[in-house]
Amino acid sequence: MNLFSDELNETRTEIIIIDEQVHHVKNVLRGKIGDDVFIYNGKGLISTGQVLSLTKKELVASVVTLAVAKKEQRLGLSLCVPKKEYLESAIKCAVQMGLTEINLVQSDYSPWKYKESNRISKLIKSSLLQSENPFSLEVNWFPSLEAFLQKDEDFLVFSTEVEPRPLEVWKSIENILIGPEGGFSSDEICLFKRLPNVFFIKLDLPIMKSETAVPFCYGYTLAKH
Repeated sequence: MNLFSDELNETRTEIIIIDEQVHHVKNVLRGKIGDDVFIYNGKGLISTGQVLSLTKKELVASVVTLAVAKKEQRLGLSLCVPKKEYLESAIKCAVQMGLTEINLVQSDYSPWKYKESNRISKLIKSSLLQSENPFSLEVNWFPSLEAFLQKDEDFLVFSTEVEPRPLEVWKSIENILIGPEGGFSSDEICLFKRLPNVFFIKLDLPIMKSETAVPFCYGYTLAKH
């Protein structure tokens, strides 16, 4: 079974867990003393061990071996803030795809203002364990499209409103931006057109919800990259 603890490091010989994972292990997985465990700290460290003790409120596991995962450079993913339920699906998907960072952009037509929450942290943790991704997902928030586009990178923007700008070298793209379901505002489109490092792509497909657009657009770009 997989467990998460940010207390895991190179010197620990035991890990004590007192959060909701205890209930899951005891009542859902029917865990017991002696069961093998993998412990992740979200920073690339993975340990093997065994359950030493298990009560209603506490799990103690031994740290037997340690492995360090290598953090790979990946294509950047940025997303205009969608509805809450679609954002949660997109975040889970990002972790399961092996990403370690996502940029959330507050666009003019975003339906709500993003705020950090314990729920998002729990989603990231549970998705990390489910997918066995050694690295946690870092969420960066930008208050506007203009603030986001200050980054000195080439962007590929998936949009239905803007005519494609010729893109000759896919390998130069470092970051993809998926627009809001309500589209970009006229001011945002004007901003795009002034910037030489922004490229557009318009796919011959129906409009997608963010939870569908994230894996599709990311996979599409990787295939071209």
